[in-house]
Amino acid sequence: MVHLFLSLKYLQGLIQVGQFGTVAEETERILKNIDSILKAEGSGLDSVFDATCFLVSEETYAEFNSAHTKCFSAGQLPTRTTIGVSWLPLGAKVEIKVLAVAGS
Repeated sequence: MVHLFLSLKYLQGLIQVGQFGTVAEETERILKNIDSILKAEGSGLDSVFDATCFLVSEETYAEFNSAHTKCFSAGQLPTRTTIGVSWLPLGAKVEIKVLAVAGS
């Protein structure tokens, strides 16, 4: 779900459902889904300026960080907070929520 407030879009946390894989695979799929959702709303992944990410294992941080970084254009990485949690819904390993600038 996307909420619009002023010129900002708030996208609720997303997990990968039904196609679990490595942390890198889940991260890439989630970010592709976020890009598709934002494009349908007139923005895209390039409009994301802040991300909050949840991981179930701190041991996968390097894998997550690499996948997250490669999904964004060079110099376009959003600010990010990554939080370790004990579990995520439906067995997911990663959850990502973002804030983006609304498209014109």
